[in-house]
Amino acid sequence: MNTLDDLRETLGRHAEDVAGPTDVARSAAVHHRVAVVRRRRRAVGTGVLAAAVIAGSAVVAWPRSDPDAAPAGPVVLGERAPGSFRSLGYAFDATGSSQVIHGTGRIRFAASDTPRLISWTLHGTRQARFTMPGPEEHTTSVTHFRDFLYVPAGETGPILVGARGGTVGVATYALSSRVTPAGYTRDGVTYRRSVGGTQLLAARIADGTTDLSTTYTTPGGPVDIKTMCTRLPQGYAVNVSLNGHGFVSSGGSCDADATFDPGAGGYTEFDQVKPGRTMVVRAWISRSMRDQTPVPPADLPHVRLGIGVYGPVDLVHVGGYAVPRTIEAEGHTWTTADVDQGSSGRTLRLGAAGRDRMAMVPWHSITRGVVSFSAGRDMGSRGETMAHGRGALNDLWVPAGSPVRVRMTTGEGTFGVVLYERVD
Repeated sequence: MNTLDDLRETLGRHAEDVAGPTDVARSAAVHHRVAVVRRRRRAVGTGVLAAAVIAGSAVVAWPRSDPDAAPAGPVVLGERAPGSFRSLGYAFDATGSSQVIHGTGRIRFAASDTPRLISWTLHGTRQARFTMPGPEEHTTSVTHFRDFLYVPAGETGPILVGARGGTVGVATYALSSRVTPAGYTRDGVTYRRSVGGTQLLAARIADGTTDLSTTYTTPGGPVDIKTMCTRLPQGYAVNVSLNGHGFVSSGGSCDADATFDPGAGGYTEFDQVKPGRTMVVRAWISRSMRDQTPVPPADLPHVRLGIGVYGPVDLVHVGGYAVPRTIEAEGHTWTTADVDQGSSGRTLRLGAAGRDRMAMVPWHSITRGVVSFSAGRDMGSRGETMAHGRGALNDLWVPAGSPVRVRMTTGEGTFGVVLYERVD
């Protein structure tokens, strides 16, 4: 766990940050560690942007699109691939690169600091299998370039492709600058106006600073604080507070996915405060997770720091914790379809489905606890608390045809599982 996104996810989904009656979120006791034995994917109304527009090129952006500039897609196996796809408000344009795979083969990519998409058509077969690094298996009968797979920033492959007795034609797509999602944008980085159905309340991005604040009006429900940074050396920490309280350290280095789409990154969640109150959220860089002193800006002149506030968050309460009802993952939007919960000593078993799903596994342990998750042939994922506490394993892939098994293998407490189905 050596990126800011990994540690932010751990803190955001696993810390106990509760707003008290005096408008403050008490300090989080961060005792949670997540060990995920598979590849993690991050994925991506008129909110009140209080104090969000700052000097420079920052703007409150409405959607910008130039459809006439979309390139023509390549011709693959006699079919014209689309020139562009949309994913979570962003456009991905055809690169002109394509590949034909007979039976089995591999797809590799050059390194990139932004995500990419692949789409496909099938000939001589009704089904193909794409195995992403991790491994993460996608089996599909979709053809004629009617769907896509999301390839995260930094991923170079290989993606293994299999189509028994047939041929797969693949086209590749890269992030386009033609389209800017609605929201708050500065120098090409956007906090989107809506992420997973939750609205942006305030945002700010600044260069050359190590201490950044913005304000928002409480919406009458929980809020997510999503921080972003670039070019932060190893060993430093990004900290968050609300109205000067609730210090949470999200240590670690910066991450390319969070820079591309910071609103979709990991978060620190604060419980609801009475609606209509003005809150100040602050993010600052310190030299360690134990140090609350801001680093002088002159020591980190190239750092970019950002804050986004989203809310109110619609949560599902299960297993002694709460997780979002709607999530974004794999370049798509997913919503809650099935929920189960139990206590230590019990195993939760959910049946297979004919479609891919995502999962989250929340828990509340009264002692040191370990929760395990498996889906089909997946190697599995594990969440662990170093002491009593609450948390959740997130972004768990459940391939079509895979039953799910969840168990609290160590400790005492409650746990659950939430299965999500794709809605876009």
